[in-house]
Amino acid sequence: ALRAWQQVAKAGSSPRIRLARCQSQAASGPTSTANVRTFLEAASASNLGKVRFIVMGQGAILESVAEWKGCKYTDIPGKGTLATISTPDKSFECHLYISQLKTVKLAKSQARGATHDVYGIRFTGAEGQMLLTCVLHGNAGQYEPQALAAWQQLAQEFGSECELTDSA
Repeated sequence: ALRAWQQVAKAGSSPRIRLARCQSQAASGPTSTANVRTFLEAASASNLGKVRFIVMGQGAILESVAEWKGCKYTDIPGKGTLATISTPDKSFECHLYISQLKTVKLAKSQARGATHDVYGIRFTGAEGQMLLTCVLHGNAGQYEPQALAAWQQLAQEFGSECELTDSA
Protein backbone atom coordinates (compact mmCIF):
# COMPACT_ATOMS: atom_id res chain seq x y z
CA ALA A 1 0.00 0.00 0.00
CA LEU A 2 2.81 2.39 0.84
CA ARG A 3 4.50 1.58 -2.46
CA ALA A 4 1.30 2.42 -4.34
CA TRP A 5 1.00 5.68 -2.39
CA GLN A 6 4.58 6.61 -3.28
CA GLN A 7 4.03 5.72 -6.95
CA VAL A 8 1.05 8.08 -7.11
CA ALA A 9 3.14 10.83 -5.55
CA LYS A 10 5.99 10.25 -8.04
CA ALA A 11 3.58 10.14 -10.97
CA GLY A 12 2.83 13.84 -10.59
CA SER A 13 -0.19 13.78 -8.33
CA SER A 14 -1.70 17.05 -7.20
CA PRO A 15 0.21 19.14 -4.64
CA ARG A 16 -2.57 18.42 -2.13
CA ILE A 17 -2.03 14.68 -2.47
CA ARG A 18 1.72 15.12 -2.08
CA LEU A 19 1.11 17.19 1.06
CA ALA A 20 -0.97 14.36 2.48
CA ARG A 21 1.84 11.83 2.19
CA CYS A 22 2.84 10.63 5.68
CA GLN A 23 5.74 8.41 6.58
CA SER A 24 4.84 4.78 7.26
CA GLN A 25 5.98 3.24 10.52
CA ALA A 26 4.82 -0.28 9.67
CA ALA A 27 8.22 -1.79 10.46
CA SER A 28 7.85 -1.01 14.16
CA GLY A 29 4.29 -2.36 14.41
CA PRO A 30 1.37 -0.96 16.39
CA THR A 31 2.24 1.01 19.50
CA SER A 32 -1.21 0.62 21.06
CA THR A 33 -4.62 -1.04 20.67
CA ALA A 34 -8.04 0.61 20.80
CA ASN A 35 -11.64 -0.04 19.84
CA VAL A 36 -12.52 1.57 16.49
CA ARG A 37 -15.40 3.50 18.07
CA THR A 38 -13.13 4.72 20.88
CA PHE A 39 -10.73 6.22 18.35
CA LEU A 40 -13.47 7.71 16.14
CA GLU A 41 -15.21 9.24 19.16
CA ALA A 42 -11.94 10.68 20.48
CA ALA A 43 -11.14 12.19 17.08
CA SER A 44 -14.68 13.56 16.77
CA ALA A 45 -14.54 15.20 20.19
CA SER A 46 -11.00 16.53 19.83
CA ASN A 47 -11.72 19.68 17.80
CA LEU A 48 -9.58 18.78 14.77
CA GLY A 49 -11.39 21.49 12.81
CA LYS A 50 -11.14 21.35 9.02
CA VAL A 51 -9.67 18.11 7.76
CA ARG A 52 -8.85 17.04 4.22
CA PHE A 53 -10.33 13.57 3.64
CA ILE A 54 -8.50 11.64 0.90
CA VAL A 55 -9.50 8.33 -0.66
CA MET A 56 -7.36 6.78 -3.36
CA GLY A 57 -9.08 4.19 -5.52
CA GLN A 58 -8.06 2.45 -8.66
CA GLY A 59 -8.24 5.12 -11.32
CA ALA A 60 -9.51 7.93 -9.11
CA ILE A 61 -8.56 10.08 -6.11
CA LEU A 62 -11.18 11.90 -4.08
CA GLU A 63 -10.33 14.81 -1.78
CA SER A 64 -12.73 16.88 0.23
CA VAL A 65 -12.39 19.30 3.13
CA ALA A 66 -14.86 19.24 5.99
CA GLU A 67 -15.00 19.69 9.74
CA TRP A 68 -14.65 16.45 11.68
CA LYS A 69 -17.16 17.14 14.43
CA GLY A 70 -19.01 13.93 15.05
CA CYS A 71 -19.58 10.33 14.15
CA LYS A 72 -22.74 8.23 14.13
CA TYR A 73 -23.18 4.51 13.60
CA THR A 74 -25.64 2.48 11.56
CA ASP A 75 -25.90 -1.30 11.45
CA ILE A 76 -26.19 -2.47 7.84
CA PRO A 77 -27.64 -6.02 7.64
CA GLY A 78 -25.15 -8.39 6.09
CA LYS A 79 -22.39 -5.77 5.93
CA GLY A 80 -21.68 -4.66 9.49
CA THR A 81 -21.56 -1.33 11.24
CA LEU A 82 -21.08 1.82 9.20
CA ALA A 83 -19.48 4.84 10.88
CA THR A 84 -20.48 8.16 9.29
CA ILE A 85 -18.64 11.44 9.67
CA SER A 86 -20.76 14.21 8.16
CA THR A 87 -21.52 17.90 8.20
CA PRO A 88 -24.85 18.93 9.74
CA ASP A 89 -26.30 19.84 6.33
CA LYS A 90 -25.10 16.50 4.83
CA SER A 91 -23.14 18.29 2.09
CA PHE A 92 -20.22 16.08 3.16
CA GLU A 93 -20.40 12.46 4.31
CA CYS A 94 -17.63 9.93 4.88
CA HIS A 95 -18.66 6.32 5.54
CA LEU A 96 -16.39 3.69 7.06
CA TYR A 97 -17.15 0.01 7.65
CA ILE A 98 -15.62 -0.33 11.09
CA SER A 99 -14.93 -4.06 10.72
CA GLN A 100 -12.54 -3.25 7.85
CA LEU A 101 -10.47 -0.70 9.79
CA LYS A 102 -7.44 -2.51 11.22
CA THR A 103 -4.96 0.24 12.10
CA VAL A 104 -4.84 3.98 12.42
CA LYS A 105 -1.52 5.76 12.00
CA LEU A 106 -0.86 9.27 13.22
CA ALA A 107 2.18 10.71 11.51
CA LYS A 108 3.83 14.07 11.16
CA SER A 109 5.95 14.51 8.05
CA GLN A 110 7.48 17.31 6.08
CA ALA A 111 5.39 18.48 3.16
CA ARG A 112 6.91 17.41 -0.12
CA GLY A 113 8.70 20.30 -1.78
CA ALA A 114 8.08 22.61 1.18
CA THR A 115 9.42 23.32 4.64
CA HIS A 116 6.28 22.92 6.74
CA ASP A 117 4.90 19.85 8.45
CA VAL A 118 1.80 17.85 7.55
CA TYR A 119 -0.23 16.09 10.24
CA GLY A 120 -1.94 12.93 9.02
CA ILE A 121 -4.35 10.27 10.23
CA ARG A 122 -4.36 7.11 8.11
CA PHE A 123 -6.78 4.23 8.33
CA THR A 124 -5.57 0.94 6.87
CA GLY A 125 -7.21 -2.42 6.22
CA ALA A 126 -6.24 -5.98 7.09
CA GLU A 127 -3.60 -6.24 4.37
CA GLY A 128 -2.15 -2.78 5.04
CA GLN A 129 -4.05 -1.16 2.19
CA MET A 130 -4.87 2.51 2.60
CA LEU A 131 -8.58 3.04 3.18
CA LEU A 132 -8.73 6.71 4.18
CA THR A 133 -6.20 9.46 4.84
CA CYS A 134 -7.13 12.59 6.76
CA VAL A 135 -4.78 15.56 7.11
CA LEU A 136 -5.19 18.77 9.01
CA HIS A 137 -6.27 21.44 6.57
CA GLY A 138 -4.15 24.56 6.60
CA ASN A 139 -2.37 26.97 4.35
CA ALA A 140 1.35 26.24 3.92
CA GLY A 141 1.71 24.89 7.45
CA GLN A 142 -0.53 27.44 9.12
CA TYR A 143 -2.97 25.33 11.14
CA GLU A 144 -5.55 26.43 13.66
CA PRO A 145 -3.86 26.13 17.08
CA GLN A 146 -6.72 24.04 18.53
CA ALA A 147 -6.56 21.64 15.54
CA LEU A 148 -2.83 21.11 15.99
CA ALA A 149 -3.28 20.60 19.75
CA ALA A 150 -6.09 18.11 19.07
CA TRP A 151 -3.93 16.10 16.64
CA GLN A 152 -1.04 16.08 19.12
CA GLN A 153 -3.36 14.87 21.89
CA LEU A 154 -4.65 12.03 19.69
CA ALA A 155 -1.05 11.05 18.82
CA GLN A 156 -0.11 11.07 22.49
CA GLU A 157 -3.17 9.04 23.51
CA PHE A 158 -3.11 6.44 20.70
CA GLY A 159 0.53 6.44 19.60
CA SER A 160 1.99 6.58 16.11
CA GLU A 161 0.28 3.35 15.06
CA CYS A 162 -2.75 1.90 16.80
CA GLU A 163 -4.26 -1.50 16.13
CA LEU A 164 -8.04 -1.15 15.92
CA THR A 165 -10.47 -3.73 17.25
CA ASP A 166 -14.18 -4.07 16.56
CA SER A 167 -15.05 -5.65 19.92
CA ALA A 168 -17.63 -4.09 22.21
